Amino acid sequence: MFALGQPHFYDLAIMEFKFKHLLLWFALYYYIVWGGLHEYILRGNIEWPSVTSTPYDITSFVSLFLWWCLGYLVFYLYYPKKKWLHLFMGIILSICIPIVFRYLVEQWLFLKLFGLSNYPSNVALIPYFKDNYFMASQFVPMGVIYYFIRHSISKSKREKDLVIENQKMQLSLLQSQINPHFLLNTLNNVQALVHMKSDKATAAIDQLSDFLKYNLYESKTYTSVDNELNIIDKYIALESLRHEKPLAVKVEIDPAARPAQIPQHLLLPLMENAFKHANLKSVDQPVLLKLKKSMNKLQIHSSNVFGQKNKDKHSGIGLDNLRKRLALLYDDDFDMKITKADGRFAIDMDIPLA
Repeated sequence: MFALGQPHFYDLAIMEFKFKHLLLWFALYYYIVWGGLHEYILRGNIEWPSVTSTPYDITSFVSLFLWWCLGYLVFYLYYPKKKWLHLFMGIILSICIPIVFRYLVEQWLFLKLFGLSNYPSNVALIPYFKDNYFMASQFVPMGVIYYFIRHSISKSKREKDLVIENQKMQLSLLQSQINPHFLLNTLNNVQALVHMKSDKATAAIDQLSDFLKYNLYESKTYTSVDNELNIIDKYIALESLRHEKPLAVKVEIDPAARPAQIPQHLLLPLMENAFKHANLKSVDQPVLLKLKKSMNKLQIHSSNVFGQKNKDKHSGIGLDNLRKRLALLYDDDFDMKITKADGRFAIDMDIPLA
């Protein structure tokens, strides 16, 4: 879901599947709760389960772990993406697969190899399934409960990381998007307009004031597409003060996308990157920013032809940082693809809409 050559996920954003942790917590539950505590409550004495006394202890341990592990795995794969049909079918398979495994090993393989079986060799399928289902009904839910514990911990950590990342973003904005070059150039242009007693001076001061206010004092996680476009308009207008001719910039917005909520400062870095590296005089191939709402997704496209510009040491917050912010906000439920071909640079993003 990410551009080639980029990491498939941001480590802090997505709950990792840690098999060792899964096995450790299962073993603790198996020996202490299901074994020792459960036996004490039922019989008044502790009979610790074993995985070494007989082959059936081993297959029992493996079957119980499979129920735990598959219950966890199904929710890990499908719950974040709200794939309810997959989730339902996955739970059914989580119950059935270990039963089939246990039957094949204990009732067929052991019978062939050792002449032994855990259940009577002629046991009917329905009683066999019912007996195993009783254990599955304990360990599959425990795997699901363990998933939600891990999910809650991961979500809490992600929220803290998002706060930190937003703080870094704000600092980067102060150092980059409102960098001395941009600010001084804009002030010099405004000063020139004032000396010329141009009618544009007041409008330029208002635009600069609104731009600084939005970046410095109106910080939030989400804002509307309209708010972001308003700031982009002001950014383009302020940058245009340095050029005698109109800039080759084209913005195409699907009206249905305007009220959509998106991360603040999502669009501005795209436009800033284009202004620093694009050919702003190419009328036939202008800087393009295009937004379209498609179902429950917002599609964002930004592209420009390369200009003869050196990289500014005060470059924007960076596309890598933008990718990390999106990962913190949306886990892996977004696309971000960067392409460079035939002298043209393009960024395509799909983000979910609430």
